[in-house]
Amino acid sequence: MSTTKGQNIARRLLALIITSVWLLQYIASMALDLATVWVEDSIKITESSLIIGQRAESMNGAMMLILAFYFAAPHMSKIVGGALTKFGDKKR
Repeated sequence: MSTTKGQNIARRLLALIITSVWLLQYIASMALDLATVWVEDSIKITESSLIIGQRAESMNGAMMLILAFYFAAPHMSKIVGGALTKFGDKKR
């Protein structure tokens, strides 16, 4: 951490960008799910929500790493393995 102290702004900017994309995907998926209640033919809206939700879920590993880095830095060795396994899961 001390050797990369000068890169704090870049790390925070990357964390903010990744978090913003992840959060936007979850909010968009939720908004589309809510819209299906008010629309009679909502098949395409539901499909769009599922696709966006799956993309957001694929970013959960990255979000785990970001949260762990900022809130559990001393315990990173225990967290990184699980997060990288989830983030690198390419079964599709």
